[in-house]
Amino acid sequence: MLEQQVVCPECNELFTLREEDSLEHRKKQAKARHAEEERIAKLWLTRSIWAAAFIVASLVGMIAFSVAFRAPLPPPAEEPSEPAPAAQSE
Repeated sequence: MLEQQVVCPECNELFTLREEDSLEHRKKQAKARHAEEERIAKLWLTRSIWAAAFIVASLVGMIAFSVAFRAPLPPPAEEPSEPAPAAQSE
């Protein structure tokens, strides 16, 4: 009966039946739109988790690299000992 001219039983107005105007079609479109939005939301959630994991792994790697290849510290400087007492000459 789609794409046919029909008369409204309540107001006796003539109109064309179209699928895109039906409630079933609107519900189907809304459901499809909702499913697509959920799919995109899951995709972005997965991407953000991977990005966070990559950033944390990079930070851990940089810290480990800086600790592993740190330049050795110079030996501590010895404090000067007290000079030996000079022999007293008379």
